[in-house]
Amino acid sequence: MHKTSEKVKITLGNLREFREWNEKMFRRFCNERLYLHPNPIIRYIEDKRVKIILKLLHVTEKDFTLDVGCGEAYIMKRVKGNIIGLDLSSSALSLAKTRLRAVEKNNGYILMGDAQNLPFINGSFDKIICSEILEHVPLPQKLISEVSRVMKNEGIAILTIPNEENINRVKVLARKLRLFKMLFKNIPERMDNEWHLHIFNLTSVKKIIKSSNLKISKVVKIPSLIPIRLVLLCRKNFS
Repeated sequence: MHKTSEKVKITLGNLREFREWNEKMFRRFCNERLYLHPNPIIRYIEDKRVKIILKLLHVTEKDFTLDVGCGEAYIMKRVKGNIIGLDLSSSALSLAKTRLRAVEKNNGYILMGDAQNLPFINGSFDKIICSEILEHVPLPQKLISEVSRVMKNEGIAILTIPNEENINRVKVLARKLRLFKMLFKNIPERMDNEWHLHIFNLTSVKKIIKSSNLKISKVVKIPSLIPIRLVLLCRKNFS
C-alpha cells in the first residue's frame, strides 16, 4: 500500500508552503522525542535502526557521505569521514550544529536544501543515508531518483521507512488494553496523523525504488517478527 495523505494536496508544487508546514511539523514531532522516549521498547527500536544503518554503510575515512534529511544530526554525528547533512528545516539544522560541535574530530557540514532537488552534481557520494524521510516529502519517487543521481556507480544508499501498518496495529492493541498513554506518550494514535504525507510498506517502496535506477540488495526488519522499521540497502541497477 502506498497511501497519499490529503495533506499532500497542500504542499505539492509550492516549496515555500511546504517548507513552512515542514518547519511546524519538525517542531512538533522532532526525532529526538523517539530517540529519548520514556518507553524503552521505542528507544531500543530507534537505536537498533541507527546501528544497522551504520553497519550496512560501513563508512571509511575516505568516503564522502550524504545524510538526506539529517534532522538533528543524530545519525550524522556517528559517521566517520566527510559527511554532508541536508535538511529543509532551519530548526533541525540549528540543533544539528549544536550536536556536531560536541563531536571530537568532526568532519560534518550541514546545508539547507530540498531532498527532491539535491544541490550536487551527478556521482558525488560514496554513501547516502535517507532514513525516515520518504514518507515526509510530496514526491518520494523524485527523492529516490535524486539519491540515485548523486550516488557513485559503486556507491550504496541506506533507506529506512516506518512500517505503519504494523505500528497502527500495535497502537490499536494498546488502546484496547488501555495502555496507550503509558506506552506512547507524546505520540499520535495513528502514524498517519503525524508528519507523514505517505504510508509505505515493503511492496510499495520496492516499486518506487525499482523505477528509479536502484535495486535493493538487502532488507533488515526491526524487529524481525513484527517489523516496525524497514532498513533497505540499495545499489545502482545496471541491468
